[in-house]
Amino acid sequence: MKLIPVLTEKSLEQAKAGSYTFWVDSVLTKREIKEAIEKVFKVNVTGVKTINYKSRRERDFKGKIKQILSRRKAIVRLQEKEKIDLFEVKRKVKRNESTNEHTSEKIRKITRKNDSSPSRRKTQKKT
Repeated sequence: MKLIPVLTEKSLEQAKAGSYTFWVDSVLTKREIKEAIEKVFKVNVTGVKTINYKSRRERDFKGKIKQILSRRKAIVRLQEKEKIDLFEVKRKVKRNESTNEHTSEKIRKITRKNDSSPSRRKTQKKT
C-alpha cells in the first residue's frame, strides 16, 4: 500500500485548511485509505474524497509515445487542530543586519585591494 504525498502549491494551501492530498493505490477503498492514514500519521480522519485518473498516452519531447498509468488521488480531511508535519512549509530565515554589515565590510576590503593593484593603477593613469 502506497501513500505518496502531493506537494504542490494548491495542496499546501489546502493543508493549511486541514485537507491533505495523497496519491494512493487505485484498488483501495475510502475506508482503507482512512485506516491507513490514521495508522501511519496517528491522526483522526473525518472524511475522504477520491479522484480517479484514467490511463492515457502522451508524446515525450523526442516524439515517442508513452503510456501514463491510471492512478487515484485521495483528499483527506482531519479533525480540527490536527495536522500532518509532512505538509508544513518552513519559512526562510532573514539575515541579521550585523551579518550584512560584516559581509559588506569584507567586500569593501577586497575592492580596496583590487584598486591598489599595479594593473589597476596603469589603467587609471591613462584616462
